[in-house]
Amino acid sequence: MHVLLVGLHSSRAPLALRERAAFAAPAGAGEYVRARAGVAEALVLSTCNRVELYAAAPRGDDGAATRLLGVLAERAG
Repeated sequence: MHVLLVGLHSSRAPLALRERAAFAAPAGAGEYVRARAGVAEALVLSTCNRVELYAAAPRGDDGAATRLLGVLAERAG
């Protein structure tokens, strides 16, 4: 398995962008990311300063990082 991370942080992304990408309700956020990105496991860390999506994908799944980034981009609009 590979562990992947994509995210937005206050030092690099403006507040308006982080607000659009944020997960207001943490319950079910990991499942949402797992299903949308098609990865084995997912975890979401969403605070006032950052939004991070962590995922585990099997070795050889070269598109997993791109799909995970796509989920973040989709939320951020």
